[in-house]
Amino acid sequence: MARDYSNCIKLYNLIQLGISSEDILKVVKIYGEVADRVGDSGSCVLGNGLFINNLKVLDSYAQGSLGLEEIQSKVVKYLEPKYPALKFRYEWGRMD
Repeated sequence: MARDYSNCIKLYNLIQLGISSEDILKVVKIYGEVADRVGDSGSCVLGNGLFINNLKVLDSYAQGSLGLEEIQSKVVKYLEPKYPALKFRYEWGRMD
């Protein structure tokens, strides 16, 4: 059974940015697939996340940095061509 990552995905901000419901579902799918596969791996980092137009849209589901790094890379690769006016920024957070 897949875990619930809804507290890590800022749906309201994605909607405010004009991301379509189809694309939001794809982001949710990417997030869940990578998080379930990678788990809590990598350096212990707090406060990392993906921002679009200075709105935080993705938080980390664990302290390990590898999962969210892969998620943000795939999400940006998917959304950037569809929404070229949006500005994507990954916040690396702080090492714990």
